[in-house]
Amino acid sequence: MKLAIFGAGAVGGYVGGLLAHEGCEVTLVDMWHEHVAAIRDHGLEITGPEGSLVGRPRAVTIGEFTSTVWPEPVDIAFICVKSYDTEWIATLLKPHLAPDGFAVSLQNCLNEGTVARVLGAERTLGCVVASISVELFAPGRIRRERARRTEGHSVFRVGELDGRQSERTHLVSEMLHKVDNARVTTNLQGERWSKLANNAMNSGIAATTGLSAKQGMADAALRPVMIDLAMETVAVGTALGHALERVGKVDAALYLRAARGDGAARGEIDALLSAQGDPRPATRLSSMGQDIAKGRRTEIDFLNGYVVEMGRQAGIATPANARVVALVQEIQAGRRAPHPDNLRRLAVPG
Repeated sequence: MKLAIFGAGAVGGYVGGLLAHEGCEVTLVDMWHEHVAAIRDHGLEITGPEGSLVGRPRAVTIGEFTSTVWPEPVDIAFICVKSYDTEWIATLLKPHLAPDGFAVSLQNCLNEGTVARVLGAERTLGCVVASISVELFAPGRIRRERARRTEGHSVFRVGELDGRQSERTHLVSEMLHKVDNARVTTNLQGERWSKLANNAMNSGIAATTGLSAKQGMADAALRPVMIDLAMETVAVGTALGHALERVGKVDAALYLRAARGDGAARGEIDALLSAQGDPRPATRLSSMGQDIAKGRRTEIDFLNGYVVEMGRQAGIATPANARVVALVQEIQAGRRAPHPDNLRRLAVPG
């Protein structure tokens, strides 16, 4: 079975490197020439709490992929690029898919609709990636901070857009289980919105303040803002008909009660976040925080911005998320720098 991974960054590279190490036939397709060259020359080095290994997938640049005559089409394509690159990558992939081939969105945001618009819903799967904590820190080198095979935790949740069980969801789940714990979900959209709520409360905060999620949860001034961001996201997702599950380690139902004015529920969330442990280093920024630090474009429009847009459609106010979007856009434009002082602008009146 021919596998291709589009976007060999932290997640895509980690998955592709381990699948290759497990004997799968994998081609990594990436834009970063130095990264591709390093993988070709030395393999993809993956380090983590259990030690290190070297995976040896095939690696090509985007240009090489488009200009090469492929003797065999792609059976399964994992899309791991930033959300704003999803549509053109899916378009590039389309003529190279096998007749019964399909793509799996292995991304942070809700991009299955974009992939389905290009390839068709019948050729689209989604996979939520939860708490994987990987970083591409040098060409051909990826580091993971969390141990693999954590009991009771599924890093990968594979699902059909309509929630049905299918042979291919089990196929992909079994494949990803070679990398870490994986399972099939019949609630892809609910899982996506749960992850979105978690990202909304962590990613935008890191981008606007330069603080990690761990630092934010320990900060009595920042925790209420994080709670507001998650509450708004849960409220919008629920209004759109999705059954959200856990947001990090907190039940989404608790956030929904708080969003509906239950002060006791909000106090319980605050206590849970304050006491919540995190195995990552205290200064470990979310991917959006890392993007800001490296001067790269962020996915703000597809994270907090998506919450704002969907809230508008559902008739639900999302002032905290709207303020995060505005701040990140200012920072991206160079008109403001990430700093904890930006927290004052994040406080939602009332």
